[in-house]
Amino acid sequence: MIRADGKLVVAGEYSGPGGFAVALARYKVDGTLDPSFGTHGRVVSKLGGYIGGASSAVLRGDGKIVIDATDQSHSYLARYTVDGKLDSSFGVGGKAVASRRVLLQLALQRDGKLIVAGSVVAGHGRAFALGRYSEDGGIDSSFGKGGKVFTDFGSPAVANALAVQANGQIVVAGSRRFNDFAVARYVSSGRLDGSFGSGGKVTTDFGSVWARR
Repeated sequence: MIRADGKLVVAGEYSGPGGFAVALARYKVDGTLDPSFGTHGRVVSKLGGYIGGASSAVLRGDGKIVIDATDQSHSYLARYTVDGKLDSSFGVGGKAVASRRVLLQLALQRDGKLIVAGSVVAGHGRAFALGRYSEDGGIDSSFGKGGKVFTDFGSPAVANALAVQANGQIVVAGSRRFNDFAVARYVSSGRLDGSFGSGGKVTTDFGSVWARR
């Protein structure tokens, strides 16, 4: 991720004697670690339990960083201040439970709300799952049904890419049956966009045994 001042922020995973943790680093324009971030440019953040590293991250306009991390049964959102500390104004102590599923993708709306996308066991096995969270880490009940949206593609589907368009529409991509591309587009309220594909959904068969996004 690139800040407005050109500094680079990298989020990933740390594995050490204490188990798995979120790892963050910030680099100056010349590629050296930025000592004003964390400890000598690095942050290792054990969020509790068996929680691994950040699988996706977004950088807010104010320089704060939001990541998702997982343990055995839940996914979490965590927010860090500009200097690399957990942001106590977000969730509880900087962390919010996002889902009972893993492998979330994050996207940031212009109004600061967070969109998360992943998969959930439902319908024909697995379905696309979306959620929206307010700036303070609370679920946004105005999105979908109680802050959540599930989209069934008629056979197992897994979401692994997410983007928010300039007009606020939300695009999620992944795979269906492990050999089709699957894409869905939603209006900002979480309803499928009927002007996209068939009822807001598109699937593309590549005629192969394995095709996925």
